[in-house]
This record gives sequence, C-alpha cells and structure tokens, in this order.
Amino acid sequence: AAAAAAAVGSGAGARAAGAVGSIIQGAVELSAATHPVVSASTNTQPHAHARDADPAADPVGASALALSLVGTGPASAAGRHRRPKEPAIIDLRSDTVTKPTEAMRRAMAEAAVGDDVFGDDPTVKQLELEMAAIFGKEASVFVPSGTMGNLVAVGVHCEVRGSEFICGNLSHVHIYEQGGLATLMGAHPRAIANKNDGTMDLDEVRGAVRVDDQHFPTTRVLCIEQTHNKCGGRVLPLEYVDKCGEFAREVGIKLHIDGARIWNAAAALGVSPGRCVAAADSVSVCLSKGLGAPVGSVIVGTHEFIAKCRRLRKACGGTMRQAGVLAAAALMAMKEIHPVLHLDHVRMNELAAGVGKIRGLKVQRPVQSNICFVHFVKEIPVADVVAGLRTYNVVVIPWTPTSIRLVTHHEINQAAVAAILRALTLVVKSVHRVDKEVEEDTEEKEDKGKALAVAETAEAETVETETAEAEMGTEAEMELEAEVEPGADVEGDVEDAEVEVDVQVEGDGEGIEGEGEGDMEAGAVEAVE
Repeated sequence: AAAAAAAVGSGAGARAAGAVGSIIQGAVELSAATHPVVSASTNTQPHAHARDADPAADPVGASALALSLVGTGPASAAGRHRRPKEPAIIDLRSDTVTKPTEAMRRAMAEAAVGDDVFGDDPTVKQLELEMAAIFGKEASVFVPSGTMGNLVAVGVHCEVRGSEFICGNLSHVHIYEQGGLATLMGAHPRAIANKNDGTMDLDEVRGAVRVDDQHFPTTRVLCIEQTHNKCGGRVLPLEYVDKCGEFAREVGIKLHIDGARIWNAAAALGVSPGRCVAAADSVSVCLSKGLGAPVGSVIVGTHEFIAKCRRLRKACGGTMRQAGVLAAAALMAMKEIHPVLHLDHVRMNELAAGVGKIRGLKVQRPVQSNICFVHFVKEIPVADVVAGLRTYNVVVIPWTPTSIRLVTHHEINQAAVAAILRALTLVVKSVHRVDKEVEEDTEEKEDKGKALAVAETAEAETVETETAEAEMGTEAEMELEAEVEPGADVEGDVEDAEVEVDVQVEGDGEGIEGEGEGDMEAGAVEAVE
C-alpha cells in the first residue's frame, strides 16, 4: 500500500493504497478465521502465526498472503483462469522429499548464526524457545534427525543399564531405526501388538510392565507414535494418548511420543500441537515431515531432561556449529507451511477417492492424514506399476509385495492429484493380467466363433450337395424302371444268359485250362451282368 501511494503521489494513489490495505486486512482476517491457532499458555513470545495475523508486525508476509488470496479467490478473474501446473516430478515416496521453498532459502541465507556448541547461535535458540512454547514444555533441543531424537530421548529415560522400553510391534522406533536403542543405549525393547488404528491394548501394556525381579530388565518408558506410519497414517485419539499418560504415571514410568508427524495429528484432530502431547513426558518433533523443512527435529521436555539430552546428543555426534542456517528454514516453515498443512489431508482424501475407483485397487481405510496404502489384486504386479508410473514422472515406493504407500505434502497440488490418477489408471490397465486374459479370451472366442461359422457353412453345403445327388439317383432309377416293359420275364432272360455262358465254357474248355475256378466264376458273373 505504501509503495502504491509513493508511486502515484496523489490523492488517488492514497485512496488506492487504502484500498489495497483494506484488502490485505480482510485477507488476514479471513486467514485468521479459517486457520485459527491455539497458542500454548506458557508462550512468552509472539507466536509465528500471531505475527502473520498482524499486518503491522509483518507487512511483507501479510501482503503476500493477501495477494495470494486475492489472486486465487473465486471473485478474481485471474484466479478463475489461472490453472496451477503439476510438479515436473510428482514424488509420493514420503513427505521428506520436499525441497526448501524460496522463502526458506532466503531465510537460510540471511540467518544470524553462531556456534551452537557454545550456545551462541541465536536462530537455534529462537527455534528451541518457540518449539518448547508451541508444545507446552519447559525446554527443547535441536537435533539433526527424528531417529536421533528418539535415540536420545528414550536413551535418557533408559540411562540406567538393564532398562526396557515398551513400544508397538509396528512402530518406527522398533522397525526402522536399526535397533539403535539396543545397540547404542543398551535399552531392551518389549514390543506389544499394534491394533489397526495404531493403538496398543493398555491391558497388554500393563501386563508387559516388569515386576521388580533380578531376572528381568526394568521397565522405564512407554513409546507411542503419532501419527502411526505403518498403520496407514492413523491418528491416535486424544483420549487414548491421555490414558497412556495416566497409565504411565500410575505405574511409575515415562511416556515418550514419537511425533514424526505430530503436526499432521494436530491438524487432523483440530487442536493445537501442545494439546496433542499434553500427557507426554517427552516428544521427538520432526521438522522435515509435514512442515517441509530441509533438516532437523527437536526434542521437548523438562529443563532437567533436556539438559541430559544435550549431553547425549554430543556423544551421538549430533551437536552442530552454525546450525542457525537449518533452524531458520524450520522457523520459516512454521510460518509458510504450517497454516496450510491441512491441505495435504484434503489432497490425500481426493487422491484416495480416485484411486478407489480403479479396477483391481483397494484403498486401506480410513484415510485420516497424509498417508495412504493402496493394495493390488494378485494379477497386478506392483513392480510393474511402480516402473510404469515412473514413465509418467510419478514416483512411488512398493510397501509390500502387493501394496504401495502414497504420501502427500505441500508440493502436491490439485493438478498433481489429477495427473497421478490419470497415470495410475493408464498404468494399471496396461499391466493388469486379468484384463489381458479377458482380451485374449475375447479374441479366442471370436476366432472360435468365426471357425464355427465356417464349419457350419461347409456342413450346410455338404448336406445340400448330398441332397442333390440323392435326388439325381432317384430320377435315374425311375427312368430305368420306365424302360422295363410291364410284365416282362426278367428272370427268364437271366436264366437264358446263364445257359449261354455254360455252353460257351464247355466249348472252350481247352482254352481256359489251368485258370482257377474263381476266375471262371468271376467271368461267368461278368457275362451274366
């Protein structure tokens, strides 16, 4: 608005500036209404979204937000005619594949940095303070990855040798982190069966807590995963999470949440991230999944707990120097991606609905967040589907021999969803063995039908020919009968012929001497005929 007024330098320019300012303010109010943010009560600093909602505090961000809404709204002619294009490569392998946005790259380039080992990096400090406030905990520490976040957090809970942690048998910490807690921390895992919704039966969990006996390890912590990856991105109900916390306190153990996609859980549940983890003693929060930051996670918990995590992070090689360049990208992701994170779920639901209409494919229901498993009938080779989609620049990974996993993120727009469905429909049709067999059977039946028709035609012609010949034979017999005079002595003529033959044979006896009697009889018969 100020730039418009300065450029025009007149009353009209001022009025135009005021109009633009009104549009910005209206857009901000619309954004605040459609994307409410519940801030943690312990937050002593302005929340990132609070700054977004205040044009005076962040005029550049507010202007960009307003222009983006104005340019794509239903009342905008430009919005009606502008159609977003799908990405050149549509990558559905994970929400970790996203590239830093231009805003993230600028923030990284301009970040104030220092040596984080000495505690001198201001941007890392800002990130840790904001994350602690958002999740309603006392403190947090920045680590390079989610795997290290779980390793360090659970490792601190199990700092006494001979400790044990309870987790789900399908949990990420149990399957996909190389058994690091056992190999590096000496912590023994005790796995309980996950239900389809990602939860564990708390009665079974209670039965897994060790009694105080020298033969057993000591149970120290219960680990749950939110959202649950291998259960199809299922969102654990808040009531269940709260019960896990109550149970942990009752039996004297800790509750750790692997919050790899805790942002998605909060969006799906419609609550603040802090509410999602209120019952937990510690949380590993991923910044690259969901938010799309290039690197990093944070661990949140009490001051005492986080102090121990910092020491263990150092032993694991996770302490970095000028890490502010990474923290800056995460802070920008909170401002840029977090407000529209729910769209990842909208896109996934649209995608799942379309996939479910393709013959031979079944979507694992319910779809609650940004993850979806697609199961194939045995006649559709998953490897062929994966390879076929790659030719359409759609990248997926096989999950099992008969399924694939799809994950949406902020780079998957509406145009990408349409492109994915087109590609998947064409690829499945080309590799579906049942469809091919049906086509072959149809062709074979058509060939058999043609051959049968030819055979029937030939048979009909044969019957017609035989009928004609039979009719001709009947006419000849009738003509022969007509030539014989009525009352003629046919038998007498035959007898006279036999007599003549006998006379001839007797007269010529010497001439046929030596011939067999059969030949003679044959000659006689021929003569009679």
